[in-house]
Amino acid sequence: MLRSACEVDAMSDLVWTQDLSVGIEAIDRQHRMLIDAINDLQASAGGTNRLLTSTVLKKLVAYVTLHFTFEEALMQCHSYDGLSEHRHDHGHFRNQIAGFQRRYEGGDSSVVNELAAFLKAWLRDHIMVEDKRYGIDLRAKGVC
Repeated sequence: MLRSACEVDAMSDLVWTQDLSVGIEAIDRQHRMLIDAINDLQASAGGTNRLLTSTVLKKLVAYVTLHFTFEEALMQCHSYDGLSEHRHDHGHFRNQIAGFQRRYEGGDSSVVNELAAFLKAWLRDHIMVEDKRYGIDLRAKGVC
């Protein structure tokens, strides 16, 4: 993983920059939405409304699932050789998020900031390495 990608301040918003583009508009749009959802989660963590934070977290998890499903289907449709490894990475990520979610639902409100920091670092690293890799492959096959 890219350590420089983790230099994002844990308390500041993650900001979409062009260096995060994989060159496939639908994926870039979804990544921007994920960044917004992560920032929303972080913002909700500062309040005292657990219901709001829980709702934001559930929406984030649902959108991650939608994004991963779309991304994997796109890779499969275009016979991307790294699909199996990418799917594995997504599965591992889902398991990690589920662990954070269980902790939060178990009453550990402090986990939200930890989760937001994890999400920001993971997403940035994942886009910069894994997603850029399939972006090159799929763009060479005419996907844009």
